Amino acid sequence: MNLLFNWLFVIAYFSVFFLGLFGCFYLANNYWSARTVTGNTVFTKRALTLKAVATASLALCAIGGLFQAMVGV
Repeated sequence: MNLLFNWLFVIAYFSVFFLGLFGCFYLANNYWSARTVTGNTVFTKRALTLKAVATASLALCAIGGLFQAMVGV
């Protein structure tokens, strides 16, 4: 029974992780594509670019953390 719970927790952890990773890349894509809307000021475009880069870098750091966890660092 203990082994079953261990596998269930691992599956739950990875499902939440990949759902969050998908959400980060989805938001970054939305922010990046919203920059091209006509009528945006320079400041709005700059803010959307910053949001897109920050969200994508958060997702990339999460992938790096997953690789470090697999290596055992």
